[in-house]
Amino acid sequence: MNVINKLDDSVVSKIAAGEIITRPLNVVKELVENALDAGASQIVISIDKNNITVDDNGTGIDKAFIQSAFLRHYTSKIATEDDLGTIASLGFRGEALFAISTVSHITLSTKTQQDKVGTRVFLTEGKVLSTESVAKKTGTTLCVENLFYNLPVRKKHLKDFDYEARLITELIEHMALIHPDKSFSLHVSGKQRLYTAQTENVLTRIAEIYGKDFAAELTAVSYEQLPLKLEGYLSDISARGRKIKVLSINGRLVSARSVHSAIKSAYDELRGEGRQEPNYILFIQLPYHMVDVNVHPTKEEVKFLNESLIVLLIKNAVKTALSQTNINLAIPHSAQAQIHTHPADDAPNDTATQRPDFSGANIQPSFDEETAPSPAEKEESFVQLSALFDEEPAQAQLLPEKAVLSIAGAFGGGSASLFGDLSAITKEDLQKLRYAKYAGHLFLRYVILTHSNAMYILDQHAAHERVLYEDMLQGYQNNTLERQFLLLPQKVYLSASELALVIENRQELARLGFEISLGDLQTLQLLSMPVIAGENQTEDMFFAILNYMKEHPVKEVQNRSEIFIARACAAAVKSDKELNQTEVDALIDKLLATQTPFICPHGRDTLIKIEKSRLDKLFGRT
Repeated sequence: MNVINKLDDSVVSKIAAGEIITRPLNVVKELVENALDAGASQIVISIDKNNITVDDNGTGIDKAFIQSAFLRHYTSKIATEDDLGTIASLGFRGEALFAISTVSHITLSTKTQQDKVGTRVFLTEGKVLSTESVAKKTGTTLCVENLFYNLPVRKKHLKDFDYEARLITELIEHMALIHPDKSFSLHVSGKQRLYTAQTENVLTRIAEIYGKDFAAELTAVSYEQLPLKLEGYLSDISARGRKIKVLSINGRLVSARSVHSAIKSAYDELRGEGRQEPNYILFIQLPYHMVDVNVHPTKEEVKFLNESLIVLLIKNAVKTALSQTNINLAIPHSAQAQIHTHPADDAPNDTATQRPDFSGANIQPSFDEETAPSPAEKEESFVQLSALFDEEPAQAQLLPEKAVLSIAGAFGGGSASLFGDLSAITKEDLQKLRYAKYAGHLFLRYVILTHSNAMYILDQHAAHERVLYEDMLQGYQNNTLERQFLLLPQKVYLSASELALVIENRQELARLGFEISLGDLQTLQLLSMPVIAGENQTEDMFFAILNYMKEHPVKEVQNRSEIFIARACAAAVKSDKELNQTEVDALIDKLLATQTPFICPHGRDTLIKIEKSRLDKLFGRT
């Protein structure tokens, strides 16, 4: 019979600590939150491979309570069960310092305003080893050394230092965004990686972290419908996705899948699905009793009382803000930015959803307000197939959308009856495409071809993506990917964490065709780009690749190169381009030379076939 034993206290402590502190990121988050709860206005974080130090100018810890601060479930932030329903502080469970001290060596120096001198304490596994008096300014400095020294299994599963440092950098960026009135400074291995000065202007802080160009593209949102109040900034419908998603609920940095889904749904309903994910920095205020912050060991996720109502209000707030920006989806973002600076005289003037006001932020939009958009800027952003295949453009045919719809309606059953019995594509069909007659376009996306007794509909986007994917994958794997050097280097402003990501993956980016020159703090220059990217797509493609690298370590990027390249191709090619006969012929030749011409890298068909007999049947000719 199995014997049921009571676990030793030291084992229980390590298990508890392992739930709260899973990596260095958790240590920094807990210590910074403690500093904020202590009223600190200046917080300095320093990290290296063996140490994490957080220094603040908060109220400090009274000497009499230093030992209690490291005991489990000892806290100054709540006292009774009723307090759990109105949690306003960032920390409240009395587990953070206990958990950190259980799996590390700690040196704590602290002083309150009333103390004449400071106190320094050394702790190991939660136990005070020694105490001494030191000269110290008011506040607390806590140094964590040798994290997980007594949990080798946990330490073994940590990523390399650069990866862990980047996660911490991104955390501090987000903390700085939701607390603009605080000053944050981050040092990595003795070098300052990030510094933010105190400000009351959120947009100033956004520009400080992500750059003026990014801040200039944002749309302000201000919405209040009880019980919700929401303010902040959103990327407009056509902005590139940089995966910047910062959410504050009652002053707490959190993640909430339901909120993200609501925001994405609002964008999809306005611009269609499948586009890049939106960027947002949002501040939500709700009654404390409607937010449960105690559902996750690290307090990162939250749950809502009456979640369906909250989600509905958030979605409505986002749609209201976006729908009043007067965005024309047929015009690329660069042109939209200029158009928005000259609103029509009779356009609604809603200050809650206009472009951000830069007067208090001391920054200027990146576009010239006196310059009207040129015809070239009004063209859709797409890869020029004629340039890609070195062919001369020729006259194209285009079947009007209304005509196509009327034809479909004449079939009576709509798309279900027309395409309900499609014929399978064979290798012989593919060869016939070389001699097929070009009959026109549908919706600037599908190419109509005819041969013998069949009609073929080619998805030009899917076909082109298959071509690009195989060319790029082969070049990447063989280190022969073609690149072209830019006549004028393209300057890109990145956040500190994004720049760290570039440095971390610089070799892989070079293999893809991006030669990089590091500039001043948080800037770089793109010297070259993959040949497959049109110049309009250079930065979009660069950020698409960077976003994938953000979520996957370097080794995984190398091992899963097929997914990696698929993401790159998706960024490089767009659908809404009217192809002419020459371009269609070139695309088909390239497609037939691929290993898998039937499907795109995402598994969608590149081509469908409809027999003439099927059409005859629909028209009652059989």
